[in-house]
Amino acid sequence: MPPALSLERHLSAIAACNQAWLPWQWLALALAGLAVWLAWSGRAGTDRLVALLLGLFWLAGGLGFLGRFLGEINPMAKVFGWLCALQGVAFLAWGLWPGAGPGFWPRRDGQGVTGAVILVYGLIMLPLLDIWQGLAWPRLPLVGLFPTPTALLTFGLLLWTRRPVPLGLLLIPIAWALLDSYASVVLGLFPEAALAMAGVAACALLLPRLQGSKLHW
Repeated sequence: MPPALSLERHLSAIAACNQAWLPWQWLALALAGLAVWLAWSGRAGTDRLVALLLGLFWLAGGLGFLGRFLGEINPMAKVFGWLCALQGVAFLAWGLWPGAGPGFWPRRDGQGVTGAVILVYGLIMLPLLDIWQGLAWPRLPLVGLFPTPTALLTFGLLLWTRRPVPLGLLLIPIAWALLDSYASVVLGLFPEAALAMAGVAACALLLPRLQGSKLHW
């Protein structure tokens, strides 16, 4: 299949998903902003809500875009859709598990700054770069309904945690980051390829903190 045709079908799947979910993607975008604000505030109890929101976003991206829309033109997308849905369940469990809340609060070090950079890129720069590249609504993948911006949101927020992050919460996002970045380069969607760098940076900063954690999923 010619690359241009593959790109066209991929963008058509994004457009179909956006049109089917209208206007819920705008609510998802607002909830993503709320998640960042709650994580930044560090208020007691709000960290679990942030984890639950991440869980809902991964479920929506996995069962919605990958499972239903992209899965119609690429059977492998359904496989990754179920994996993303599993990731969503893992975040829901993390948020509800007694004594295992994430403890969000931006760290005043390189890890916290890296998380902030990833969040700004995923929520603001990525849509702007996509528009600059020539994409227009409804072919814009927005956070909350699509795995790539959701993964950027995830990496950024996980870098704002004060407690060790379970290893199981990193496996699927980093696998998706590497695969999707490769596919993005092949399709010419270069802004999305930054996901791999974000994933590698997040893992490099988070994995050392697993030592001593009592929750190694």
